Amino acid sequence: MKDVYVIIEREDGKDLWQKIGTAFENRDGSLNIYLNCMPLTGKLHVRERNNGEKKGGE
Repeated sequence: MKDVYVIIEREDGKDLWQKIGTAFENRDGSLNIYLNCMPLTGKLHVRERNNGEKKGGE
């Protein structure tokens, strides 16, 4: 399972990572992505779920 983020670039240089969905990898390596909202920029960032640690923007 993977997490899907939109990265909101801010003027102060402290970008905001907003989780907006989940992705599941299929046997053939393709992804099924389920979004809870649509990013205004049209850009998505998909990364492995890292349970128990702070996510994004590290």
